[in-house]
Amino acid sequence: MKYTFEMYSEDIKAISEFIKLHYSDPIIIGLVRGGAGIATHLSNILDCPAGYWDIKTGNICLSCSTEDKQIIFVDDILDTGTTFKDIQ
Repeated sequence: MKYTFEMYSEDIKAISEFIKLHYSDPIIIGLVRGGAGIATHLSNILDCPAGYWDIKTGNICLSCSTEDKQIIFVDDILDTGTTFKDIQ
């Protein structure tokens, strides 16, 4: 199956609508590399902060406090779930 930009745009819109319904004050954290672009797109749509976490090096780039925020981690695919198990 070919995943087109139109499909991506529809998915980002659906995800952003879900976040709007269920989260009041989120910070989007993109897991580098794959989740960085998705985090940026969601952050722009939702007008909320974004940060980036390179789990291989442990480096986190975040320009705001996480206190009293709802943190949402995003990545590009869910395959084995290993990445999300690693960050728990």
